[in-house]
Amino acid sequence: MVFSAPLAIEQADRRNLQQLAEGVVAAPLHGTRATPFGVLYAVVVLVDGLNGETVPVARIWIVGADAPPRLVSTWMDIP
Repeated sequence: MVFSAPLAIEQADRRNLQQLAEGVVAAPLHGTRATPFGVLYAVVVLVDGLNGETVPVARIWIVGADAPPRLVSTWMDIP
């Protein structure tokens, strides 16, 4: 799992990633871009790992005219 090295979160610990779903509501907007398929929204959510580390995780969402928001991409923004 991609979160294991920086955050010590394994598949069995996936409930800890609920932070991503909850954090997107309050995360500051880092940018938007209109596309033919809808508007892309970029946010960064800080995720606390089981090892005491906190890592920013970038998430891109698309919102279309007649569809609910959909997650397009997620990656860790590790310096």
